[in-house]
Amino acid sequence: MKYWPLDARPRHLLRAKPARGVRTLPVHMAWVPDSAYGHVAEGTCMSAETDITIAGIDFVLTCREAVISNDVPELYKPFYRRGCPEDAGSFPVNISPDLPNIPQTETIRKIFDSGQSWSMFQDEAYYYISLDPSAIYDTMRCHATFDRGITRATLYSDDRVQRADGKTEVRNPFCYPLDQILLMYVLAGRKGALIHAAGMSMHGRGYIFPGRSGAGKSTLSRLFLDREQREMLSDDRIVVRKTGNGFNAFGTPWAGDAGIAENKDAPLAGIFFIHQSSDNRIQKISPDRAMEQLMPVLSIPWYDEAVMSGILSNCEEFVLEVPAYELHCRPDKGLVEFFEKVVSV
Repeated sequence: MKYWPLDARPRHLLRAKPARGVRTLPVHMAWVPDSAYGHVAEGTCMSAETDITIAGIDFVLTCREAVISNDVPELYKPFYRRGCPEDAGSFPVNISPDLPNIPQTETIRKIFDSGQSWSMFQDEAYYYISLDPSAIYDTMRCHATFDRGITRATLYSDDRVQRADGKTEVRNPFCYPLDQILLMYVLAGRKGALIHAAGMSMHGRGYIFPGRSGAGKSTLSRLFLDREQREMLSDDRIVVRKTGNGFNAFGTPWAGDAGIAENKDAPLAGIFFIHQSSDNRIQKISPDRAMEQLMPVLSIPWYDEAVMSGILSNCEEFVLEVPAYELHCRPDKGLVEFFEKVVSV
């Protein structure tokens, strides 16, 4: 079972149609099923504050009214950590179980409707995300909100239980699609972009392989697994972000069919757009051509001009700095040897 893609492009740019088995996300939980992300971790509950780091950005999650549950999907576990300080570089996220008092969106301007699972609203001060509210409410309500400056957010969840020790436990709503939508916005102001791509680190250098669904990202990732001095970052979603003196490729929690999701990064040394072929060859392309091929695989809010411009500016900068190629390939072991030989020159 697959979710409908998060990418919010205009319908004339979104060629793919929802496949059978596409899941409509329930109201506010948007929880990733075990079948999609493996075994759900068991264990003690998180404290009222916990942290998740994606693409080098520390999301500091706090809940004043309850303890945040620890039953996160297995592939998210490497991204959770303790003790991230709330400083200028972190992004504070408040978890609220107070669902009855969340803002109603019926009088707020809708700026996007995915037609599948979520809608975005906006007023002078805030963005509001509503996840399939029709299942419970007659009127639209938000299930996440963040300020127009994109400095902090509140996520709502009413999946809570009373524990034997008298404390209230709430399930963590920082998961797909809320986390991915929020990260897309945060990256606009932090020199980054979320890309539909596989990525790996080889000899300390990062390489990404953008491609639409079915292009062969997971197949390519499996071919490179278990090779010495190679480490896959993700087989489906990669963040490219400028940190320090250059751009890095970061793994994310959102794996593809190969189930690869590593909280690791590497300095980006090359962009290789996947094109299936009967033979293996690589062709260097211009920044303009790279930008053209990047457009269909970007997670970008085309409906929000200000944020869209920020992400496009970030992408223009990194295709100017990082060499780009078309990788015409046949998905077999010969591809691994061919690629290794080419990049080692």
